[in-house]
Amino acid sequence: MRLISMLVFTSLSLVGCLPEDSSSDLVGTQWTLNSYGFKTDVKTNIIENSSYSLEFEEDRLTGTIDCNSFQSNYSATQNTLEIESIAVTEMACSLMSDPAYILQNTFVINALSNVTSYVIFDQKLTLTSADSSELVFVESQ
Repeated sequence: MRLISMLVFTSLSLVGCLPEDSSSDLVGTQWTLNSYGFKTDVKTNIIENSSYSLEFEEDRLTGTIDCNSFQSNYSATQNTLEIESIAVTEMACSLMSDPAYILQNTFVINALSNVTSYVIFDQKLTLTSADSSELVFVESQ
């Protein structure tokens, strides 16, 4: 019984030592969007000739939404992620007349704007939003 009490105390003590800000696992890697969709659905690959990227700095997020660039501030704690208002340039990308492309862009921007959590596993970054939409990124080469 005494051993169990010591293990519980040690475990609780170690939990208190976890870093509050764990954004360091996001910083320093460039990510490229591979697929998107809702959590319970099979993910859709991005449309050919479109590209989306992310790069996390200490408290700043930058990236591309196809031919446009964006920036925002963010905060991350353990696996939670909050992205503040996203400032996006508004250039007319070459696929703008494609309805599927417009839907894809809308999905990506809405998902990024409402991200609540992230997971990094097997060299993939999955961002999940409040409505359970997911963006799956792979490490950029």
